Amino acid sequence: MSVSSSKHLKTSDLFLAIGIIAVWGANAAIGKLAVPQIPVFAFLATRFAITGLLLLPFVNWKKEHVCAAFRIAILLNVLHYGLIYSAMPYLDASALALIQQTQVPAAILLGWFFFKEPISLKLGIGIMLGFAGL
Repeated sequence: MSVSSSKHLKTSDLFLAIGIIAVWGANAAIGKLAVPQIPVFAFLATRFAITGLLLLPFVNWKKEHVCAAFRIAILLNVLHYGLIYSAMPYLDASALALIQQTQVPAAILLGWFFFKEPISLKLGIGIMLGFAGL
């Protein structure tokens, strides 16, 4: 594929991207409905278990990868998503939308802090712009 032909998405890729955005966007609405009915960590455990089962055929079963994935899953499930979903009953939709936009930069910062993941200058500027935009 040449560089000039990569400027346009194939129709199937466009629909896949729209589908991913729709699922990601529905995440807040489903969480907002589920959290008052189900304990937060039970909901998150179910969510991650279903995702894990769906992705199981793609797992590379090297011991060091499984251990690292488990540590990351605990960190994201408890600290990151746990705190966000615990706050859901107390937030209106606009505040929730703003908080959810911090998920990716916050996850990157958690990875940097807890797992010593490197952050390049370009990524650091992107994180600052992301937070500044909020």
